[in-house]
Amino acid sequence: MDAFLDRYYQRVYEHLNDPSLTRRVTKAKLLRDLREVETMVYERLMGITGQESMVGRCEVIVPVVNGVSHYNLPGNFRQFIAFERRNGSTATDTGDRNFIVNTLDSRNEYEAQSGVQILSGMRGMMIRPEPQLSATEYWTLVYLKGPLELHNATAGTVADPQENATVAAAGYAVSTVGTNNLLTYADTFTHHMVGETVSFASPVNATATVAGASRTITAADSDSITFALVVGLADDDTFSFDTDWSWVASGTVPDGGGELIATADYYNGSILRIYSATTGEFQEKEIIDFSLDSGDAKYHFKCRHHWTEVPTGDIKYEICPALPQNKDGLYAMDAAMLNLGQRAQQRRYAMLRDMRKEMWSACSRWVVSNVADRAPALLEKPNMNEPDPYD
Repeated sequence: MDAFLDRYYQRVYEHLNDPSLTRRVTKAKLLRDLREVETMVYERLMGITGQESMVGRCEVIVPVVNGVSHYNLPGNFRQFIAFERRNGSTATDTGDRNFIVNTLDSRNEYEAQSGVQILSGMRGMMIRPEPQLSATEYWTLVYLKGPLELHNATAGTVADPQENATVAAAGYAVSTVGTNNLLTYADTFTHHMVGETVSFASPVNATATVAGASRTITAADSDSITFALVVGLADDDTFSFDTDWSWVASGTVPDGGGELIATADYYNGSILRIYSATTGEFQEKEIIDFSLDSGDAKYHFKCRHHWTEVPTGDIKYEICPALPQNKDGLYAMDAAMLNLGQRAQQRRYAMLRDMRKEMWSACSRWVVSNVADRAPALLEKPNMNEPDPYD
């Protein structure tokens, strides 16, 4: 399977159907055109359903500090949904979304109540009144993302947190440092492990105190995790992590592959697709965190849920556009029409315009089907004495 950008270039050139014109329209120009047309398509699709659309819903942790009222917004911020503090939230965990401790609504300049004022994507947001806290609180900003700069690349490390592995057999080493254990394995751990749980089960000949021991991970880097001491932990003990995510280290972007935006949280809420690998290809995962890892100095995509099969070999990934694969041809149509319109290729332009109407209708139906919040209409006459659940 080819990456979206490769298909996009090919489709645009096929729509232009003019060798001389194709030579003049470079890939760099088409990348700029894609940014323009994707933004227009995205905004029009979001406008179809008004405030109902949850396409592009994202979450990000905001550390709220005493005496600080202004905070940056994520680079892909488009629209505010909620700002809430949840039970169990930490610097790396948004906490229990079903147990909200406190919430602040969006307020405009002239409302006196406490809340959040969204200034702009570049200027950030302001908490009113200024926080008065004895310790940092970790809040969750829920928002809609906008269209992104897309790219595809050859991945760095692609992995799942280990599950049910034996320390020595899996290539790990365990050591004791003061009152902590250190579990080491090069190029496996990232800072995302902080706050997760590691549990141990002992073989018959190991120390009984190890069996059933669980510890919260207090520190992590690219090759080790730290947790409170487990007495008698040995190389033949088995362990597992309580996680439900996987990760991909950003890699090398080829010519024409777009641009990797090195800004924390920029890709949150987007879909990452492994489109080529020796094994484990054709998998798609939602990105739930994007940040720099100090261990390998690369940006890491933390993705929701484990890999069905951990990809191996020469692994290529891409950041997917908002539209799914069977509808993302709309961008190529729009880019081709943009270039044809500039050169008065009216006959070809009119043909693409007619083709686009059908594609646009399909895209509109897709968006509406993804934001429906009610059950389908009943096929039989309803009981008129039954109360309307939506009243």
